[in-house]
Amino acid sequence: MEGTIQQAKGNQVVFKTKDGLPVSLDVSSIKGLPALSPNARATLFYEQGAQPAPGAGNTFTAEALKRESTSR
Repeated sequence: MEGTIQQAKGNQVVFKTKDGLPVSLDVSSIKGLPALSPNARATLFYEQGAQPAPGAGNTFTAEALKRESTSR
């Protein structure tokens, strides 16, 4: 899923989809997570049909988060 990083703090990231939907993510399980900054374009990979972990509110666990290059 493509979108932009809205906020990144520790293991928590707010990702905004191309459709404008904000998604809260737990990125603690991602090894080698790139530096994330607000408004950076990124592609989110997650398990389809996944539900937030019990007690995690509306936070989903990201499988991978790839920051897109800004150069063209």
